[in-house]
Amino acid sequence: MPILKFIYLAIFCVLSIPTSFAQLDISKVDENGFIQPSYGDQSVETSKKAAYYYRHHRPLPAKYSGYIIELTHSKLPLRRDHQLFKYFGNVFYDKNTQDGYSYGIKLNFDNKKEMQRYLKEVVLPNAPKAKIVKYKKGVRKT
Repeated sequence: MPILKFIYLAIFCVLSIPTSFAQLDISKVDENGFIQPSYGDQSVETSKKAAYYYRHHRPLPAKYSGYIIELTHSKLPLRRDHQLFKYFGNVFYDKNTQDGYSYGIKLNFDNKKEMQRYLKEVVLPNAPKAKIVKYKKGVRKT
């Protein structure tokens, strides 16, 4: 008999838990499907200006030899939420003392003709100033 009372008590406790604990507030789910945390009545707000496509650009290796497709160049460093990083990942930068910063992507092609085709068909629609640049042991050859 005590086991039966225990079972009834357990069922009563489970049924008395408010169902709001099991429900999900859809308004707290962001565009990536993650639930935004909240603390009490105050929700954690995210910045409306922050881009969702943050990608990190890295310095070009000091002794790099080969071709890159230079996407753009600028006097000052580009912000991490620059439109360029929305379209291209794995971007490298080279800091020149004369020109400022050069941003490009390293690609491995069998020949220069394939790289030029890729430049024309894929890169130029999103980066109209793009061009192919050769590096030899970290030195830019124009």
